[in-house]
Amino acid sequence: MLWVENLYRDLGYEEIHHIENAIKAKACYERDKDYLVHNGEVLIIDENTGRAMPWRRYSEGLHQSIEAKEQVEIQRESETVATITYQNFLKLYKKLSWMTGTASTEWEEFEKIYGVWVIVIPTNKNIIRVDKQDKVFFDQNIKFNHVVDTVKFYHKIWLPFLLWTSSVYTSEILSKYLQKAWLQHSVLNAKYHEMEAKIILNAGKSWSIIVATNMAWRWTDIKLEDWLFEKISANYAKWIKKELANDKWLSLVIYSKFEFNKIMEWLKNEFSLTDDDIIWAEKKELIKDNFYMEIKFNKRKKTRGKAYCEIIIKTSKDQEPELIEKNIHMGLYVLASEKHESRRIDNQLRWRSWRQWDPGITQFYVALDDGLMIKSWWLVTKTLAWKLYPKKELEKMAIENKMITNSIERAQRQMEAMSFSMRKNLFEYDNVLNKQRQFIYSLRDKLLENEDMEEIIKQYIQDLVINTIKKYSYDNEALVNYLKEISWIDFSEELKKYRSKDLRDYLILKFKEIYDEKKQQIGEDKMKEVQKYIMLETLDKNWMKHIDEMMYLRDKVSMYGYAQIDPLLQYKKEAFEKYQILMWSLKSQIVSELLKLDPEQFSVKTETLHIWWENETIDLIEKLKQAWELAQWMEVKTSKKEPKQKWPKVIEKNNDFEVIEMDDGNANNQEVDDIIKKMLWK
Repeated sequence: MLWVENLYRDLGYEEIHHIENAIKAKACYERDKDYLVHNGEVLIIDENTGRAMPWRRYSEGLHQSIEAKEQVEIQRESETVATITYQNFLKLYKKLSWMTGTASTEWEEFEKIYGVWVIVIPTNKNIIRVDKQDKVFFDQNIKFNHVVDTVKFYHKIWLPFLLWTSSVYTSEILSKYLQKAWLQHSVLNAKYHEMEAKIILNAGKSWSIIVATNMAWRWTDIKLEDWLFEKISANYAKWIKKELANDKWLSLVIYSKFEFNKIMEWLKNEFSLTDDDIIWAEKKELIKDNFYMEIKFNKRKKTRGKAYCEIIIKTSKDQEPELIEKNIHMGLYVLASEKHESRRIDNQLRWRSWRQWDPGITQFYVALDDGLMIKSWWLVTKTLAWKLYPKKELEKMAIENKMITNSIERAQRQMEAMSFSMRKNLFEYDNVLNKQRQFIYSLRDKLLENEDMEEIIKQYIQDLVINTIKKYSYDNEALVNYLKEISWIDFSEELKKYRSKDLRDYLILKFKEIYDEKKQQIGEDKMKEVQKYIMLETLDKNWMKHIDEMMYLRDKVSMYGYAQIDPLLQYKKEAFEKYQILMWSLKSQIVSELLKLDPEQFSVKTETLHIWWENETIDLIEKLKQAWELAQWMEVKTSKKEPKQKWPKVIEKNNDFEVIEMDDGNANNQEVDDIIKKMLWK
């Protein structure tokens, strides 16, 4: 296609770079998962928050490749002015402390990177949220159908739902499944972020179904509707009565004492039960007017995922009709359609429920072809299941087992370890650049704080001369050419007169004299401004170039691993060499600019301004005289005369432009000149 035999041999670096970016954009970055297209722009989606980031763009031409892939306007590639990792940025603070509810799983990173210990503080009240075991399904289609079935039942009971998805694309797929089931819902993802406040307002109300990504109400509480538990309990009681009327037996599992008390309160109202009846049902089976109820408490309950009690309700003792088994839940139902690679993100999702000590439910539905499962080799399990079980059994299969949940958690730990290793590796590489960054920024701060840089500049002159003589010690012609390039002075004769050491002292003294002479001609205050401008511009330009080179170097040294060479050690070695080149460029360019300064250009500007001022003044005086003659002519034409005014008189002022009248008879040219200068300067 490209008419070359070997890409890396026959093409240049830029062509290879563009081809690699095109392949990455095509194969590695998915629309509505890694980015979205909005108003003709490609916007990156934050993996952790799920929000679009219009202020960020991929670097090194990757963003332009994605824009070409999506056939939108390709914008100009931005330049990197400064870079820093989050780790080094946070370590700039003298003291570090955090408060978060999900840091316990990341204690190792906090300790090794930041030197901070993680302490878990228990909650003020006992948590009554139910964290149910994960359910594993054969594929995503079966998983989404089970999500819809779960929502259908509890939606009739008026439970509010938060359905979590990992990406914009997945949220839109789940939304289509809900639409087919005629379930009214709202979608909250990066495409509809402007509707977030309205969705939050109704999130805790009965009948509410929200399909959301990671951006689901971060840093906010989902406030449940007033009297929500009473409404839900009443609906459970009505549903129980309806099922009993159809001659069905019920097995109801309750997970907290709070939910048990609420259900019992409404069962007493619906079936005319007394407190003694409830006590009897707890001890033995209650029989009352073809109503049989038995309450079995779980005395071994130790975790929130375990049942608090089971209530068995039936209409006859002997007949055994269809048995319906249901879990009784109240509060916000958080149902996640897949597991995240980080347990911390999963825990953040769990905490969407039970923010104000209200009851709630969280559960994860996982398919064998989800992203995390594929990465952790569960695809092999899917292939085996496909061969061992018929299709109908696979569609009904829903594995809910603690061993499965633990194995998924182990897979998450492996992914977290890989992510931590990558962040730690990036941190170690950035530490090399961080030392260089600190020196450059300290120098820049001195310039911005208007410190006197004369001593530093003279030190630069000395360093430049010493290094130049060392570099060109065996090539006098190259030395003369370089000195002429940085100073516009020919030192051919001086090279014949002086030896190496004497030449060094002579050049240092000569350059310092040139600097002092220019400083005297320009003026000390003006020279400080010139120095500041030259040094800042040179510093920023070279630092931006150095950052790009260090990024290319980091990509380059990764190949040294194949040669059994530590890439980090090689990076440190070559980074030091590049830093030496950076400092040489800074010193040579700054010294060269100062030595080449032309003092006359500052006086020329003043003279030019003075000439312009005189010409403009003469033109303005002529125009004002013509206007005055016209005003006198108009005054003769009118019978009414204005009283004599004191001159000059402002007759119009608009948009900082003033029209004035002058008394041509009483004012001489010098007075007119002075007045106009005052008016214009004002």
